[in-house]
Amino acid sequence: MTGTEFVGNVKVKLNRLDSNAYADILQEEILFFGTDALKKLTLKINNGRLNYIASPETLLVYLAGLIKVSNEIELTDNKVAIPEDVLLIKDIVVEVTADGETAWVPGRLITTRISESLHPDPFTRSYPDKPGYEMLGGNINFPIVEGDFVCNKIRIEYLIMPDELQTTSTINFPFTDELEDETVTLILENLESRRLQSQPTVSKS
Repeated sequence: MTGTEFVGNVKVKLNRLDSNAYADILQEEILFFGTDALKKLTLKINNGRLNYIASPETLLVYLAGLIKVSNEIELTDNKVAIPEDVLLIKDIVVEVTADGETAWVPGRLITTRISESLHPDPFTRSYPDKPGYEMLGGNINFPIVEGDFVCNKIRIEYLIMPDELQTTSTINFPFTDELEDETVTLILENLESRRLQSQPTVSKS
């Protein structure tokens, strides 16, 4: 199926809901939301939440085509910008220097900001043998208490961003029906949000 045929299928599904309400939806809008839908479904597949749509082997083949391992990436002040093609970081290994020794160790994602108090939370504290990192302000950041150790470099394994859908795209995913449905859902949510924002404010005074 081409991108143009995908657009046609999405329009058919929208017209089944209300042919007048979605008659002016643009091809470019459908492809834009289709790309967002593809990202969402890819993340769901990675989390094992779409196994019912196809055999696990087929989905693993799809994901394998999106997995990339980076070269060594130098850090500055224990942080580096997230590469533009990253959809999801699956694994990080870190070159750490501590007590005059340097070694590669596994990193771990933290979601609670590390405390820099005298008695930091042991569950969020970062250690030389497993430094914690956070995704903050477009960076991969290792919030290290000064003087503990230094993170020099990282290597990351990650899912790359799927290609943007174009009219000339070849769409042969094992979850094409779900991709069309998710695209319709995103379009409906966006249109509903626009309608709510355009409604006049009614004074209650």
